[in-house]
Amino acid sequence: MAFEIVDVGQRLLGAESAAASAAPELLVRGPAAAWSLLRLAEGEHYDDSDAACIERSFLILEGFGSAVTPERTTTVAAGLLVLVPAGVAFDLRNDSSTPLVVLLATRPRVLPPKEPS
Repeated sequence: MAFEIVDVGQRLLGAESAAASAAPELLVRGPAAAWSLLRLAEGEHYDDSDAACIERSFLILEGFGSAVTPERTTTVAAGLLVLVPAGVAFDLRNDSSTPLVVLLATRPRVLPPKEPS
């Protein structure tokens, strides 16, 4: 089981001063999961509607915004964990004037084993 680990010390320490990006920045990738850092500037959003085959977790590290699914919109803030099952369209929006910093974990959807026929 191999992991790819990116040197993230400066990235995490400089989160408040780094330029925002609507694309996650890979931190760690393993055989069954990956962790990325996502920074959204004021008014930016991260549309994750095409991730139908992966489960996602968003840990809000700094800031606040909105988590939007087809069924509901919820306010999110630092310290909250948002769990998104596979197959759910999801949009994360920064509703504040400060950066929204998020630790994003993704893993493939785990299917139950097939019954022998």
